[in-house]
Amino acid sequence: MIGKQELDLDVAESARISSEASISDGVKIGPRVIIGPDVVIEKNTVLEADVEIVGKTYIGSGNHIGRGVLLGYPPQHTGYQGEPTQLVIGSDNYFGPGVTVHRGTKDTGETRIGSGNYLSAFAHIAHDCQLGDRIRIGNNTQVAGHVEIGSEAEIGNQVGIHQFVRIGRASILKSSSKVIKDLPPFFKAEGHPAKLSGLGKCRGEEFKLIMARVYEYICYSGLNISQSIEKIKNEFKAAEITELIAFIENSSRGICR
Repeated sequence: MIGKQELDLDVAESARISSEASISDGVKIGPRVIIGPDVVIEKNTVLEADVEIVGKTYIGSGNHIGRGVLLGYPPQHTGYQGEPTQLVIGSDNYFGPGVTVHRGTKDTGETRIGSGNYLSAFAHIAHDCQLGDRIRIGNNTQVAGHVEIGSEAEIGNQVGIHQFVRIGRASILKSSSKVIKDLPPFFKAEGHPAKLSGLGKCRGEEFKLIMARVYEYICYSGLNISQSIEKIKNEFKAAEITELIAFIENSSRGICR
């Protein structure tokens, strides 16, 4: 264990920290915390009781990691053969009690979580997921492998997200939804399976009006997706619309609608 005299740390006596771990000043480590040898924790991060961090895991500054959180465990994937993969976490995130985040497989090599995110109690982020910034994820939500979640997305409680699904930026997923197709940015979806049900986080009245028309074209015009996209391209030129169109055109699973 790294002694208190070696670093400016607040470490509970029962914590077990590898001498090979890299921990910056100002980190607070609670009772019965376990930290493995390949872990890096930057300054002013708080680890509550019973946290376990193993594997090659990097944690940025100012994170708050709740009781019983497990970070950096091997991917739950039958094809994983112990390859050197990692978990990378940005700064100023909150991990609620019991959250689990696994590191990547050899496919991508890493699971990555950005900064300013809020993961509520018992959320699970599986191997190879890529999360942006300022995302909100509700209690008991389960995110399968290789999922991508764009910045500022808001995901409710007890949501199940299928592997390889993409959740677009500033989108909203309502609680208890099952998501098996991609959710485009700036839209809201819900249901079992999830279908588009309105607008997501659209800043400004002008953009809301544009997105309302886009929503009608995609969901209620009777056009197929290709026809809807062509109509949207011809009618609207906002940067967010370009982002939306690129997301839909690059979707391999199809979109919720």
